[in-house]
Amino acid sequence: MIVTVTPNTAFDYTLSIHSFELNQTIRAEHCAWGMGGKAAVAAWIFGKLGEPVLALGFAGGFTGKRMESMLHEHGVSTDFVWVDGETRLNVVITTKGGGQSTITAPGLQVSPVHLVEFDERYQKAIESASCVILDGSLPPGVSESFYFDTISKARERSIPVIFDTSGPAILEGLKARPTIVKPNLDELSTLVGHPLSP
Repeated sequence: MIVTVTPNTAFDYTLSIHSFELNQTIRAEHCAWGMGGKAAVAAWIFGKLGEPVLALGFAGGFTGKRMESMLHEHGVSTDFVWVDGETRLNVVITTKGGGQSTITAPGLQVSPVHLVEFDERYQKAIESASCVILDGSLPPGVSESFYFDTISKARERSIPVIFDTSGPAILEGLKARPTIVKPNLDELSTLVGHPLSP
């Protein structure tokens, strides 16, 4: 079974418009709801492919329930820790010219009690895990050591870990020696300490 961990769950609402102008009513030509948070997206894809997958992490509010429902519709098992606040709603605006902007709403509030509950669920989940996928930003209340601790527990059981995040959290996670790391160019530039070109 594949286990995914999304600390800062999200739900995307994409609006496709011709062009953007301030102070104008803009009518979208297309709109779509979609999964946010790369690890949850991975769970959603594996579920569609019929692979056994369990999605973990933190979720909250109406947006979190809608996100979880979409995962269930595609065969994904879930065991989120429900916290205060709301799973983030990302409004993604795309234009015909190829531009894209994302507006992210404030999200979850995680307490120490929630972290203990997550750890209990995670340690139970990895007893039967064939792979762990961890990804994304960390919500308020979750320290940068979260990824180090989570990766370490999987690696102690020789479970392969795929890891993708940014900022100081990626440096902490790398200390636990994940199997595969997937930084983008900006994240890789941060890791090496200077700008990189494609």
